Amino acid sequence: MVSTQRRILGSAAAALFACSLFTGAAPAGAVDLSAQDTCLRGEVCVYNGNGTLIWSSQGNLDVVLPQFEGGGKIRNNGWPDPGKDHIRYQGVSFYGDEIDGCLHYPNDDEPTEAVIWNNAYITKITWIGAC
Repeated sequence: MVSTQRRILGSAAAALFACSLFTGAAPAGAVDLSAQDTCLRGEVCVYNGNGTLIWSSQGNLDVVLPQFEGGGKIRNNGWPDPGKDHIRYQGVSFYGDEIDGCLHYPNDDEPTEAVIWNNAYITKITWIGAC
């Protein structure tokens, strides 16, 4: 009887330990990368209306981003690099109007960020030489 109780308690303890591995709880001092702004220098970054980074790249956008319910923003976090340090972005608003803009890299002329209209689509982001 005692050995059966020990096996049950041992099994219960093992199950609790296994469950704790899958709860997503981070150990003390761990960094939650999903909560950080990972827009690195040299990238163009796109945020949703909540300020969450949804896309970043050092290259051009070659897919249509999901509709921006609640708006968003585009940010050029690039470096001075002749021929590819400015961002040309294009899209379509909810009303069918074309969206077309250009962003400078940080510490160049303004602007370095642009607001994306509510319910707009961004269809193209391209690194270019100058606005």
